[in-house]
Amino acid sequence: QGFREGLLRPRFAAFLPDRALGFTRASTARGGGSLDVVPRRGQLVHGMVCTVEEGGWEALARKEGAPAAYRSFDTDALTPDGLAHRVRAFEVVPARRARFVAPSAQYLDVVRSGYRAYSLASDALDAAACDGAAPPHLAAVFTYGTLLRGESRAAAFDDARHAAVAGRVNGRLFDLGEYPGMLPDPARAGWVVG
Repeated sequence: QGFREGLLRPRFAAFLPDRALGFTRASTARGGGSLDVVPRRGQLVHGMVCTVEEGGWEALARKEGAPAAYRSFDTDALTPDGLAHRVRAFEVVPARRARFVAPSAQYLDVVRSGYRAYSLASDALDAAACDGAAPPHLAAVFTYGTLLRGESRAAAFDDARHAAVAGRVNGRLFDLGEYPGMLPDPARAGWVVG
């Protein structure tokens, strides 16, 4: 569409927290629904964080139809090491959102090829394309402190749906008074048992 190559340089995979994939906007150019990252508490959208070269933001805004169809927003993307990275993303303008607009097979194939190119799982994309619920992204949760077995808040995970196994993660604990706090340890010198 007249944009020069190399305006985006992929850096690393990350998750947008409290967002879910959805096909919420009817697009004549795409022959059906186009993707959106809909606010949805507790969900995650897997994607790539890119560096945007000079002229890239203008090109992205034009390609996405901003500000009429899509708008940019600043948020944090999370990486598996627990770090937050400030990013800018695009979402459908809320007033232009429909609950669901089925995507065309051709558009869906283009999006799937992007997922494959960066080795991203497409389960959530496939579910969104069928107006289904996204599969859970978290298979496990690391807990420490009062959430450990035998501690005061262990009952939060003490039922037949949860299996508890011992583990450890790279990080450091901090004394925050009544409850400890944990941060990842970039030097990878410390471990927290949970």
